Amino acid sequence: MFNKHEGFFLTVACFALMNIIVMACHKAPPNFDPTAVNSIGSKELADTLATSLMQDQKSEVYRNLEKSFRDSMTESDLDSVMKQMVQAYGRPIEFQFRQEEVGLKTYDDGTQKPLRTFWYAARTTKHEIGSHFLIVEVVPDDKRLAVSTFAIVNFPFGIPDSLR
Repeated sequence: MFNKHEGFFLTVACFALMNIIVMACHKAPPNFDPTAVNSIGSKELADTLATSLMQDQKSEVYRNLEKSFRDSMTESDLDSVMKQMVQAYGRPIEFQFRQEEVGLKTYDDGTQKPLRTFWYAARTTKHEIGSHFLIVEVVPDDKRLAVSTFAIVNFPFGIPDSLR
């Protein structure tokens, strides 16, 4: 249905849309520490999201999203985005953790939050493991950790060595 370039651009568009939708946070102090997000708790949340995607548990995915994301997108809207993701890439069957990154997420209004990004090699009903990847971004959200964005992506011009 989608060629690999259309799928790539659909994923980039969905990822960009999710980033644009997410707004409203607290301003970061000048001595902001991007490593402030708990690694173990963040990884557990990212793993939970991956499992929820494989088991098609849309309500669980929605519940784990950042509050500002949930405030701007209904569960029905998320269902539509997830259906497009499955249509483009196939139903997720397996995810293998590949890499964790630490940084800052900057929102459209200039606010920032510490961020942990988790990369997983993905196997779907359309693609073998390692040709596509799940990205899960985790940020603090009031008194809990939450998923800021997630997407399945591919690299049509070559997979980075760190993800092989």
